[in-house]
Amino acid sequence: MKPPKYVMSVVLALALALSAVVPLAAQDDCAPGVDYASRAQSSLSEGQFDSAIDAFTCLIEMDGRDVDARLGRAVAAIQKAALEGEISFTIVSDLSIVWEEDPELIADAVDDATAALNTDPQDIGALAVRGLLNWYNWNSAEAVEDFNSLLQEDPDNAFALVFRGAAQQNLGNIAKAEADFRRAVDTDPENAGIHALIGALLETDDPTEQLAYYERAIELDPDTAYYYRLRAFAYYALEDYEAALSDFDRAIELEPDNPNAYVDRAFAHQDLGDDEAALADFTQAIELDPDYQYAYQSRGWAYITAGDYEAAIEDFEIALELDEDDRWSYLGRATAQLEIGEIAASAQDYATYVELTEAFRFDGPNLRYGRSESVPMSEGNVYYLPLQAQSGDVLTITALADTPEVDPLVLLLAPDGTPLAGNDDIDAASGNYSAQIPAFEIPRSGTYTVVVTHAGGGSTGTVTISVESGTKL
Repeated sequence: MKPPKYVMSVVLALALALSAVVPLAAQDDCAPGVDYASRAQSSLSEGQFDSAIDAFTCLIEMDGRDVDARLGRAVAAIQKAALEGEISFTIVSDLSIVWEEDPELIADAVDDATAALNTDPQDIGALAVRGLLNWYNWNSAEAVEDFNSLLQEDPDNAFALVFRGAAQQNLGNIAKAEADFRRAVDTDPENAGIHALIGALLETDDPTEQLAYYERAIELDPDTAYYYRLRAFAYYALEDYEAALSDFDRAIELEPDNPNAYVDRAFAHQDLGDDEAALADFTQAIELDPDYQYAYQSRGWAYITAGDYEAAIEDFEIALELDEDDRWSYLGRATAQLEIGEIAASAQDYATYVELTEAFRFDGPNLRYGRSESVPMSEGNVYYLPLQAQSGDVLTITALADTPEVDPLVLLLAPDGTPLAGNDDIDAASGNYSAQIPAFEIPRSGTYTVVVTHAGGGSTGTVTISVESGTKL
């Protein structure tokens, strides 16, 4: 019953939340009937980046999934950062949404930047756009080349230094990355955004290294909520939930209408054992943004923890209306349905979760009563193990985890493939995250399939599967 772990990645740190729900900068002057698309493109071509960003933001407010506007805003923000030194933390979040909806648009933007550079090889804006998009696409060597060219034109461009450092880091050139990060800070020491950006990009096993950058950013600009949230995530990685909570509180003081900040704080409340406060924050996030899919999913898991399974199911259903491919909501709804005795519905949701999780399929070995089989589990592994069973057999099927790093899930399929029963955790309340289908009576003789994969609590380790035949409970 573990939900997916709340973990910060580089992209998540930059986006400051799941990419699909990054709050937009409100544009009070957005009006219906205005051709914001033409205004945005005209402003961008004239180098009026603020005007372009405002126009693209109006388009996004009218349609949050307008990927052309998202890409346009990202391109404008990249050029503004490279040419004017002002860092925007919406760049990666916008690119994430574009990538999710239409990744070819990013390739087209690279082509557009290349065409501009064919006309003017010294175009700093085009070099910055192509370099950052190459970095985003993990074309790190190409990104380094682009930022090298940009730095030949502008040797003290802190934005280029930071992202060349990030690309060098991806290539494993840690000394070069560190040198670029230091040089960026030396070049623009009073730019809070540069400090915060380096902290977010820095790959380190020691979050205190990130803290130093965030603390300097806050010293330089104590009124930007982003920086407190970034520092809170570093505290979170250090498991200092009280400090994280304090920073989330400050971020909410500065941006009381930002739904992401309430979700962030809700997780800190959960880790401090205050489930009631967590539910209140998830609810506040939903009130601020009724289409906030991740908030519904997260509140669903919180309701499971609170034992309110009907409310959990309702939240997961809304989450799935907003994103029909959200495997974690299928897993959560399956868990809640099982708790209220809806075994068939639960099994169907477990099956959908398995389908969305599967990256690598393994068939066999065959299972036998009273014997066990062990399989290596890793992210995306799904095992299909045949089992001959007779009508009336009463089976207990167990998927036992060998370490806390793996959270097994087990599902039983009928001979025709119909999901019959599933389970994620034997007893989550006591910390037993092995999976078990207890005392299931076989309806008819045939070859059944035991499906084993992992849930949200961990995917790496060995799982031992056994089938015991007994009597009906």
